[in-house]
Amino acid sequence: RIFSTVLHDHYSAPNGFKFELKVNEINKTNLVAKVTDFVRVARDWDRAQSEGGVGYEERAAVDYFNYWTGYYSSRPALKYNNRINNNLLQASKQLEVLAELDPKKTRVLLDEARNEQAVLTHHDAITGT
Repeated sequence: RIFSTVLHDHYSAPNGFKFELKVNEINKTNLVAKVTDFVRVARDWDRAQSEGGVGYEERAAVDYFNYWTGYYSSRPALKYNNRINNNLLQASKQLEVLAELDPKKTRVLLDEARNEQAVLTHHDAITGT
């Protein structure tokens, strides 16, 4: 059985289905469940802390930045070209509007440039990670 009727301009629920009448009850039940879970977890955590069963690992000697060593210094020419190409793309988009060019003719070229810029600017591509 289909539960709803969707037309191009509106949505209507099946006969007898009055979701809006139950919203307050659903939200109230959900709120009570969330608060109950939160209090239970906090109580269990506090109990474990007071019994000494939970400890923290000392991590002062760990170098957190060794993975990011080449993040800013790797591929400088690629990053420079990326910035230049992005500037050219932004200028091209502005000139297209100012010159009142036909979007049907320029859309393909600008879309190609936008796609290439998007792929290159992605964090995995630009850093090589």
